[in-house]
Amino acid sequence: MIWGWTISAAVLAPNLIWMMLPPPDVPIRNDPPSKVRVLVGLVEQAGRVAVITVPVFYDFQMTRLVDRMALAVMMAALGIYYAGWGRYFRRGRRYRLLFLPLGWLPVPLAISPVIAVLSAAVQFHSWLLAAVVATFGVVHISSSLRET
Repeated sequence: MIWGWTISAAVLAPNLIWMMLPPPDVPIRNDPPSKVRVLVGLVEQAGRVAVITVPVFYDFQMTRLVDRMALAVMMAALGIYYAGWGRYFRRGRRYRLLFLPLGWLPVPLAISPVIAVLSAAVQFHSWLLAAVVATFGVVHISSSLRET
């Protein structure tokens, strides 16, 4: 049975709640987006879709020590991810909470899911997923850092 969908669901679930309960204080941008910002946004959206859909086609591997280590890293990253989302929802869903550091980790809601899905790529033995996540991660994390 293929269980890769669980990582997709784990990363997607808080985002679905966020869509229903968005921050009440999103800043309004009056400047027209540059061509670079539009391109980066398109790459980020395509990467987001790929990061959610590609794991669905894989299954967890437990044949090597590296598989178990990758699973542990994935679980730790998801723990950080949910801690960041918990902070966001507990403290009134303020926009800035999406980008504030969590302890020593800057933009935890951008970095931790990338680490989780990259660990899943190792766990799934998937170079395709690793390449997709790496590309998405660079764009997503840099975009999030610009918001801080």
